[in-house]
Amino acid sequence: MLPSPLQKARLAPAAALGFVLSLGLFNVGCGGSSTSSTDSSGGAGSSVVSFGGKLSSQGGSAATTGSAQGGSVATATSSGGASAASSGGASAASSQCNNGIDDDGDGLIDGFDPECTGPLDNDESSYATGIPGDNRDPKWQDCFFDGNSGAGDDGCRYSTDCLTGKLPSTDPACSVTAACIKFCSPLTQNGCDCFGCCSVALSDGSSVDVLASATCSLANVGDTKACPRCQKSVQCGNDCGECELCAGKTAADLPASCTPATPPDGTPPPPAYTCDAGETVCGPDLPACPIDQFCSLGCCIVAIR
Repeated sequence: MLPSPLQKARLAPAAALGFVLSLGLFNVGCGGSSTSSTDSSGGAGSSVVSFGGKLSSQGGSAATTGSAQGGSVATATSSGGASAASSGGASAASSQCNNGIDDDGDGLIDGFDPECTGPLDNDESSYATGIPGDNRDPKWQDCFFDGNSGAGDDGCRYSTDCLTGKLPSTDPACSVTAACIKFCSPLTQNGCDCFGCCSVALSDGSSVDVLASATCSLANVGDTKACPRCQKSVQCGNDCGECELCAGKTAADLPASCTPATPPDGTPPPPAYTCDAGETVCGPDLPACPIDQFCSLGCCIVAIR
C-alpha cells in the first residue's frame, strides 16, 4: 500500500495507541503461510475495542462516516498483489468494510470501525477478515494487512514467537527486512505493527497490545484468551501520533491542542484529528481518498495491492 509520501517505510514502532475498547485495524489480509515457506508467513486479523463513540469533532457520528467520505476502493490494485478475487473474499466494492453500512450495528462504519482492516475485509464484527484461508501461522507471519495468507509477495518472515514474547526482539527471527518494511508499513493501520499486534486504549487511560485474530472483537478485548496479548515489532509498523485517531481513540480523547481554530470566514473547522507520515486526512465532509487508497481511522492509507 504505499510508495509516495504514504508509501515510505515507517521504521517507528507502532506506538501505544489508544485502543479504548475500540481497536480496529484493517484486517484485510494477514494469515499464515505454511511453516515450510522460505519467504514469509501470514498475519491475521485486526484489532479491537470500540465504545461506539463519535469519531468526528464536527458533530458527525461514525455512523455518518461511510466509505463515501472515506474513499472506498473500487479495485484494490496499486502494485499488483492479491485482489479480492485472488484472495477468495468479497470484492472491495461489496465487502462489509467498504460498503458504507454499519454491518455490526456498533455505530461505526467501514474504515472508522476499528475492526475493519482494509477494503477487502468482509467481517466488520471482529478482527477476522472474512477472506477464506486467511489465518495466522503457528510458526511464521507475513504482512498482516496484505489481503492474503501466502508468502512470497512481501518480503516478510517474522516468527510468531516474537509476537507472543517467547523470543526477545533482539533474536534474529524477529528481524524485519527493508523490503518488508517498505511493503507493509504503508498498509498498516494507526497503532499497529506490521504483523497485527495493535495497541488498544482502555477507558481508564491505560492501553493494552492485542493480537488481532478471528476470536477477538471490540466486545471481548478484556478476554486474554480470545484476544491474546502481544509484543510489537519495533522495526515495522505505524505509530499513533498525538493527534491521530487510533483504535479506541476518538476525537474526544485528543488533547485540546489538536483542536483547530474556527476559520474566520465561518466555514466549519477541519477535523481535530490529523495524520502522520504525509497521509491525507479523510472523513465526513472531506474529499474521498484516491482510488488506490482506503480511509482508515481518518487517514488515507495505501489499499491492499
